[in-house]
Amino acid sequence: MKHNWKSSRLLRLFLGSVQVISAVILILFASVLVQISDAISGALKNQPVEQSSGFKRYVEADLERLQKYLQEREKRSIEGRDENQPVIYIYNEDRTKEIQITRQEVLAMEEGGIYFYQSGDKYVFGGGNVKKEMTFEEEEGWYAQSPEMGYITSQYGLEDLFYDEIYSWMNRIYAEELSYQSEEEFYMNFTEESSNFRYYVEDKKTGKSVLACGIKDLQDAEGMRYFKNVDTGSYRIAYGVDGMMPAADKYQDYIADYSNAEKWQTFMIALLLTGGLGWLVSLVLLLACTGYKKHKEGIVLTRMDHMRLEGYTFLLVIGVFGLWTVLMVPIGILGSGIGSSSSAVYQVIMNASVMGAVYLGCYWLLFTCVRRFKAHTSLADNFLLLSGARAVLRWLREGFKALYKDRNMSGRVILGFVSYVLASTFLLLLWDSTYSGFMRLILFLLLAALNIGTLALLLRYVGQRRKISEGAEKQAEGDWDHQIDTAGMWAEEKTLAESINQMGAGLQKAIDSATRNERMKTELIVNVSHDIKTPLTSIINYVDLIRRENCENENIRKYIQILDQKSQRLKQLTEDLVEAAKANTGNIELNVERLDMVQLLKQAMGELEDKFAARNLLVVPNLPEEGALILADGRRLWRVFENLLNNICKYAMPGTRVYLDMCRSNGMAAVVMKNISESPLNIPADELTERFTRGDASRSTEGSGLGLSIAKSLTELMGGRLELYLDGDLFRATVEFPEIIRTEEPKVPDGGEKKEETAVVSPWEEE
Repeated sequence: MKHNWKSSRLLRLFLGSVQVISAVILILFASVLVQISDAISGALKNQPVEQSSGFKRYVEADLERLQKYLQEREKRSIEGRDENQPVIYIYNEDRTKEIQITRQEVLAMEEGGIYFYQSGDKYVFGGGNVKKEMTFEEEEGWYAQSPEMGYITSQYGLEDLFYDEIYSWMNRIYAEELSYQSEEEFYMNFTEESSNFRYYVEDKKTGKSVLACGIKDLQDAEGMRYFKNVDTGSYRIAYGVDGMMPAADKYQDYIADYSNAEKWQTFMIALLLTGGLGWLVSLVLLLACTGYKKHKEGIVLTRMDHMRLEGYTFLLVIGVFGLWTVLMVPIGILGSGIGSSSSAVYQVIMNASVMGAVYLGCYWLLFTCVRRFKAHTSLADNFLLLSGARAVLRWLREGFKALYKDRNMSGRVILGFVSYVLASTFLLLLWDSTYSGFMRLILFLLLAALNIGTLALLLRYVGQRRKISEGAEKQAEGDWDHQIDTAGMWAEEKTLAESINQMGAGLQKAIDSATRNERMKTELIVNVSHDIKTPLTSIINYVDLIRRENCENENIRKYIQILDQKSQRLKQLTEDLVEAAKANTGNIELNVERLDMVQLLKQAMGELEDKFAARNLLVVPNLPEEGALILADGRRLWRVFENLLNNICKYAMPGTRVYLDMCRSNGMAAVVMKNISESPLNIPADELTERFTRGDASRSTEGSGLGLSIAKSLTELMGGRLELYLDGDLFRATVEFPEIIRTEEPKVPDGGEKKEETAVVSPWEEE
C-alpha cells in the first residue's frame, strides 16, 4: 500500500503544534488590540495622543452628553418642575366635559400598564393607581391638546381619539421623562473627582456662567491637554481634558495604552507577522493532510464529519454564547471601578477565551468541510435544510404528479391556471404589504420569473402540440415513415405522439402487407390465366374442327354449340382477369391521342345495337353534333364504353329506355349513361366497381363481375374519372375527361397544310 507525507502522524503533530502556538500568539495579540486598537492606530501614525482618533472620540462623546443635558435643562428647569402639572387635556366640542392628565399620572399609567374599555355609557382608562372615567354620547366629537407637544387634534370619536393620538402622546412623554432622568443622573456624577473632562458653559444672552467644571471662563486653557470652544443653541461652551489626569477614568487608561503602544509597536508588528505566517503555512499544510490515514485508502471521515453542518454551527454558537455569559459574571466584581487594572486584565483574558473558542469552533468547521469536500459528499448530505427541502420538494413533486396524472386534460389546465393565480396573488399581496425597496425588487423579479416561466410552459405546450399536428398531417398525406420527435415532451403529449407514430408504423405495415398480397393475387391471377389460356386455346380449336365436320347428329351439334359458347366465355373471362390485373397495377401501355369522345361512344352503340334490341331496350341518345375532344387511348376508352353498355344490356329492365347524355362543366367533358335495373340494387355504388361484384345476387346472368372494375381502372389510368350513382332501381354511370379547348384557327400560308390548334386544360392542375 502506498504511503505519502499527507498521512504522516509526526508531520501532522508538528504542524498542529505550530498552528496552536501561532493561534495563541494571534489570539492574545488580537485581544490586546481590541482593547487598545485606537491607541495603537494613533501610535503607528506617530500622532500626539490628543490628536489621535480614539482620544477625540472620547472627548466628543462627553461633549455630546453635556449638550443633551443643556437642551433638557433649557426646556424645563429642575427646580421649578411640577409633577402635577397637566400635560394632556381631553374635552368635547362645547367644553362641557374635560379630563386632565398630569405628568405623574402619565408615568404611573405607563409603568402600571395602560388600559381602555367601555362600560355602559362611560369610557374607563388608566393604569397603575390611576383610573379615569368619562361619559359619552353617540356621534359626540372630542378633541385633545398637549402643551408639551404644542398640538391640538382634529375632531374624533372618543375611542378613536385615544388610540390614534392620546396613546402615542403618553408614550412620548414617558420616553422624554426617562431621558431627562438619565441625563440628570449623569450630571450629578459628572464631577472633577469622577472624570478628567472639563467644561465651562456660558449663556449667550446674559454672558453669565451656567455650568462649570475645572474651567473658569471661555479662555481658561491653563493645564489643559485638549481645549476647544463651541457655540450650541443658547450657550457657548469651552471644553477639554485636564493634563494632570487626576481622575482614574478612560482618558487616563487611553494615555497609558498609547504610551505602551509607542514603546512596543515594532515588537508587536514582528510578532504579528511571525505568528500570521506560521499560522497560514501550517493551516494550508494541515488542510492538505486532513482526511488521510496510514494503511487506509481514500478519505477517512470522522464521526463529526457525519453531523449536519447546521447542528454543528448551532452547538458552536451556543457554546460560545454560554462561555461569554459565564465570563461576564465576574466583570461586575473585578471591574466595577472605572480604570481598575484587574478589570482590564480580566477583559483581556475574557476576550482571549471567547476568541479562542470561536477560533477552535471555526477551525473544526473548516477541517470538516474540507474532508467532506475531498470525499465528494453532496450538499444535501451536509445540510439538514437542503436535505429537508429536497425531501419536501420530492414529496410535493410526486404528489403533484400523482394529482396531475389522475386528471383529464381540462382538469390539468384548470389546476395549472389556479396555481398560477394563487402564486401571482400571493406575490402581489406581499408587494402591497412591504415598503422596502429591496424586497419589492425581489418580489418584482419573482413575479417576472413566474410570468416568464408560465409563458415558456405555454409556448412549450403549443410547440409540442404543433409537432403532433404536423406529424399527423404528414401521415394523413401518406408519409407513413414520418416519426414525431418525442424528446422533451410531457407525459400526455408524448403518449399521444408515440401513439400516432405507432399508428403510422402500423398503417405502413398494413399497406405494405396489403400491397404485397395484392401483388401476389395479381401475379396468381395472371399466371393462372396464362396457364388456362393454353389448354383453352386447344379446346376452342378442336371444337371448331369438330363443328366443321358437318356432323348430322342434332344432339352432337347442340353439344358442340354449348362447348363453343362456354369456351368462348371462359376465354373472355381469362382475358378479363389478365386485363383487370394489369389495369389495377397500372402495368398497361397506353397510346394516348386526341380523339372525339362522342364519336367513339356512337361507334360502341352501333356495335351493341343488336344486343339492345334483343333485350327490348330503347336507347335515347342526347349527344351534341360537334363532339368533345379529349386525350385518351382509343382502344382502352372503347373497352370502357363497351363494358358499361354491356353491363346495361345485361342488367337493365327489358322494355325500358336507356339514356345517353353528353355534358360539359368546368373544363370537363362527361358521358352520362342512365337506365332502370331489372334486379334490386341493394349494394353501395362503390362496391359495384370492385372485382367479381355483380348486380344480381343470384348471378343468373352472364358476366365475370370484372367489367366495371376494368372500366374504372382504365378510366383513371387515362386521367379520367368514372363515377357510379344508385337511387333505388336507377343506375347512372358518368365518364368524364378533361376536354381539349379549341383555339382560334391560325392562318395557313399558300401551299401549306391547315392544322387544328388545340389546348388541354385539366381541372385538377388548375386546383
